[in-house]
Amino acid sequence: MSNTYDAFNSWKPLLYRDRIEQILDGVFPDPVTVHIYPTNRCNRDCRWCIMREERKGNAQLPEFVFADLIATLACSDVKAIHIAGGGEPTLYPHLDHISRFQGLKVLSTNGSILSRSTASRFDRIRVSLDAGTKQTFDQVHGPGPSWEQTIERIELCAYQGRSYQLGLGMVADWDNWGDIPAMCSIAEALALDFVHIRPAYYPRGTDEEKRVRSVAGAIYHAAEAAKQVCSVPVFAISEKFDGFWTPQQYTQCRATPLQAVVNADARLSVCLDVFHKFGNLNTQTFWEAWQSDEHRQAIEAIKLYDCPRCVMNKANEIIENCFINDELLGGLL
Repeated sequence: MSNTYDAFNSWKPLLYRDRIEQILDGVFPDPVTVHIYPTNRCNRDCRWCIMREERKGNAQLPEFVFADLIATLACSDVKAIHIAGGGEPTLYPHLDHISRFQGLKVLSTNGSILSRSTASRFDRIRVSLDAGTKQTFDQVHGPGPSWEQTIERIELCAYQGRSYQLGLGMVADWDNWGDIPAMCSIAEALALDFVHIRPAYYPRGTDEEKRVRSVAGAIYHAAEAAKQVCSVPVFAISEKFDGFWTPQQYTQCRATPLQAVVNADARLSVCLDVFHKFGNLNTQTFWEAWQSDEHRQAIEAIKLYDCPRCVMNKANEIIENCFINDELLGGLL
């Protein structure tokens, strides 16, 4: 039976009412999740990568910054750290410091050089395979580590009795969505823990965005069909495109302080999709940057009509419609 109440559920912000109320009072609470991009180096060139401009700088967090950041967050009320990119995070040589954090530790990786040693430092790992066959894999990823190398690394880390959850991810567009059943079969064969499918993001109005929009229904239905037959849990996440492909159900972005984003250049971004930057962890502590007027100004600079798809879309809906407008008022009926 499919479980709607899972780690990918978009209603999770309701768990953090206290922090939402602080945000509405003008206070920056400890973020629930901190996303860290330790390096902009990457050994692939995926065509939908939203970090292409960032990667041109080839930045990498100094070890002292990364180590201090992990130690600082370990003493906070942050619930999860997500190590991602940026570039390919397993290219960063100092990931061992992540072990000091006692909350949920998540890694998003292309899997090409993933080792058991690195995997063992995390609680949940998503490998962006994005395909179920070598042909499709080569088509969407461009030059870089091979399909065979990536599958070998996944197999290496998929041993029975592992301490972490290991799953496959697909960013789906017009070329690879037909591989959903094949990728699910790989997850089953390796006894993995989940499959995560979501539409590719391309900038609004581009030919690529229009092509993805045209197959979005097919992607969703293929993922729903996979849920019915795959022995591994399949999560199809399309809600992040609500407010992008559909009208926004809120008038202001207020949800960004629920998450923090630390870039490889040691600066923070206001969210995962809008690169309004503030602070500098080379010269400031995380909390100095987080509580700064510059952070507040970065949020105020957000213009909804300029936003790409929003990973905080549902949180913004909840804040405005449930907390501010109190639309749920009326008792239990």
